Amino acid sequence: MNAMFCLRFHLVHAALCLSIGLATAASDRALIPGKPAPSLSGIQWLVGPAVEVFSTGQVYVVEFIASTNSAETTALTNLVQYAREYAGSATLIGCWTGETNGPPSHLVEYLTANARDRQGRTRLSFAADSLDQPTRKAWLQASGTTNLPAAFVVSKDGKLAWKGPPGEDLDIVLGRVTSPLWHPGSSIQTTPELALRQKVGSLRKAGRPKEALQAIETATQGDPLLGRSFAALRLSLMFQLDEAAARSECRKLAEGIYRNDPPILAQLAGVLQARPSASDKAAALPLAESACQQTDYRDAAMVSCLAKTHAANGNPAKSAELIETLLKTVEANGGDTNPQLRGLRLELDRYRKSAKLPGVSAPPNPTPREKTLTVPN
Repeated sequence: MNAMFCLRFHLVHAALCLSIGLATAASDRALIPGKPAPSLSGIQWLVGPAVEVFSTGQVYVVEFIASTNSAETTALTNLVQYAREYAGSATLIGCWTGETNGPPSHLVEYLTANARDRQGRTRLSFAADSLDQPTRKAWLQASGTTNLPAAFVVSKDGKLAWKGPPGEDLDIVLGRVTSPLWHPGSSIQTTPELALRQKVGSLRKAGRPKEALQAIETATQGDPLLGRSFAALRLSLMFQLDEAAARSECRKLAEGIYRNDPPILAQLAGVLQARPSASDKAAALPLAESACQQTDYRDAAMVSCLAKTHAANGNPAKSAELIETLLKTVEANGGDTNPQLRGLRLELDRYRKSAKLPGVSAPPNPTPREKTLTVPN
């Protein structure tokens, strides 16, 4: 579902959106997925750098709000989370398009406090539409968008890839658009992942793994991006039905279409290392190792997966070494408030205890919390 595997803290908000009664402008050039994204010029940039032109090769998320009701407040906190999770692969932009002269001060203060990480790298930008609202007309009215908050995903070719509410669907869309399997010129009218996950989940709960696997096979045929989202779940179901065929398929995937896809390699390794067979656990090691090598052992999710795989193979000392090395690298660069890294510190203690290593660390000191956004009474 996501571009990076495991340990991400998803903030999926409710689907309740506020209707603001935008009139849909009749236009021969309606903004729909597949059309070039309008520019963001002529608006006031309040937080982060101005993003008036969409650069080729970069993915963007443009999120519109017009009030500070609960749904839109939640959308902004999610925007900050997405900016952290997709740093380096997507640029996050918030845009105030309310009827007032500008967004409330507490909102700007919140985003200013969270716009940069501890190394000073920009996480997101935020702007306010001008009084004549050119951005509102170019994006919301041209696309027929009447409910806010609303999100637009611009793909690497500068074209609109998707539009919709910034909830769980947005997370799925970002996982697809930032994937190396995404083709320029593609667009997403709907997100079939959610419906398929619900169907497969119901079949598994009912004890019908064969039908669940068939549902995945049918839905993903001819859709490599959807197949990528279900690669690990599909493999798990295959193991329930035919272990020999599952092992063969796992080798085929790891050596073929996913050999240069670290998140999926890590997911496949996770399936193998959870198996009771010692040979399956051992087979997980090269997959997890490859995922770490391709990310220079700097990705928390990949390192965590490799550490778990070593522990599953009876080597918690190696697990502790891997995580300790990553944490030292992070601390040498000024530290980070990423919750993934706080979780790794707890993992490190577990592996040290399991390996009977000296110097088990005390519970980590609380890292500086991000300023939170609340709705004023």
